[in-house]
Amino acid sequence: MYRNRGNGSFEDVSARAGSGIALKRSSRGVAFGDIFNTGQTDILVSNMNESPTLLRNYTRPKFSSLTIQLRGKAPNLFAIGGRVSVVPGTLHMMNEVQSGGSYLSQNDLRLRFGLGSATKADRVLIRWPDGHEDALENVAAGQYLTVAYGGKILSAVPYGETPGKLKKH
Repeated sequence: MYRNRGNGSFEDVSARAGSGIALKRSSRGVAFGDIFNTGQTDILVSNMNESPTLLRNYTRPKFSSLTIQLRGKAPNLFAIGGRVSVVPGTLHMMNEVQSGGSYLSQNDLRLRFGLGSATKADRVLIRWPDGHEDALENVAAGQYLTVAYGGKILSAVPYGETPGKLKKH
């Protein structure tokens, strides 16, 4: 597991990522997403002939982030191919809604942007799959934002708290 240092290089943090990252299993697929709506990415690994392995992110974020879900228009309601650019201060980030991910796996369709120490995104530019563009200004960090085609904000929900340990069934 690697951490982006923000300067074009990465640091290997596997040793401190928890015991789950070192499990030896025969696995076929992996999906990334925020399962508990905390603003942090969790990992679900599909194992052969076993239950999946959930790698939960328990870390307390040092920096802020923003998660955006697009609601497209028919027939592409999930806005697959939609591209979102987020600008907090001097940073400029872009991500695209993509279907699929790994073998027989689907990643979270919401797009997460790390904003560093910024408390807001100065500008959010959405380029929809048909080429139409919408822009939002001064979007607060620490939330899930659902945006419909045309730039209408359908919901803005603050991140939740990280839940305790899950019970095994």
